Amino acid sequence: MLKESFLEYLSYERRYSEHTVCGYGLDLSKFEEYLKGVDEDLDLIHVDADLVRGWVVSLMEQGYTSTSV
Repeated sequence: MLKESFLEYLSYERRYSEHTVCGYGLDLSKFEEYLKGVDEDLDLIHVDADLVRGWVVSLMEQGYTSTSV
C-alpha cells in the first residue's frame, strides 16, 4: 500500500512520466526483495539508513555503477 501511494504521488502530484514512475516501481520492488532477504518480516515502514546503505553496497557488489545506483 505504501509503495502504491508513493507511485500515485509521483504520477498525479509530481506529474512524472509513466516511464519514470515504472522505473521507481521496479526499484522499490527490488528493494523489497532485498529486505525480504535480510529479514522476511521487514517492510518499507521499518527501513532505516543502515538497510538502505546495505542495499546500495549489495548493488555495487553486483557490478552496478555508482551512476546506476
